[in-house]
Amino acid sequence: MDSYQIIKTYIDRNLKGIDHLCDIGSGGVFNYSTGALAQITALDLFLDKKKKPSEGNILFIQGSALEIPFPDQTFDGVLLSMVLHHLTGESAAECQNNLKVALKEAHRVLKSGGGTCVVVESCLPPLIYGLESIMYPVTTCLIDAMLSHPATFLYSAGKIQNEMERLFGNCKMEKIPRGYWQLFLGFKVPTMLVPSFPHIFVSSKI
Repeated sequence: MDSYQIIKTYIDRNLKGIDHLCDIGSGGVFNYSTGALAQITALDLFLDKKKKPSEGNILFIQGSALEIPFPDQTFDGVLLSMVLHHLTGESAAECQNNLKVALKEAHRVLKSGGGTCVVVESCLPPLIYGLESIMYPVTTCLIDAMLSHPATFLYSAGKIQNEMERLFGNCKMEKIPRGYWQLFLGFKVPTMLVPSFPHIFVSSKI
């Protein structure tokens, strides 16, 4: 899909120089050039334990973004690509707390002195994000009743940037151009019908 091809170019650009990457929530799907990295640890909560590495530089590990099973300062880089909106809870407050925990865990396992955290997320305009927060219990019930796709919780770009700046002391944010098509709750839909816009956030651990 064209939107993901565009996102791939932005991810590749920001992974340059990383030796050992922790790809959190990859699910075994890599929207970047895996061959450009020396070592990739692909972490996913629902990863099949029997899954074999698709390339020699990839190690598959089952684990949660909210409790990464590695010691402090293990990785040169951490990637969370289209993951944060899946870390939902029973309320908007729980979702927002999961965002903080996931970013704190990413910060913890990054090496000091230049470890890079890359986050890619579809983000809502602030007004729609505010409405989503208020309506979350209702929309969750409707999605669970009508669709097989689990409910998600999207953030505003400012919310993610603020959380990363609070942790790292820095955050570069870029809005990624959209293609003609996007996935929305598991459906391929025209981009013009989707209120979210992809962004990439990059922080360095000092």
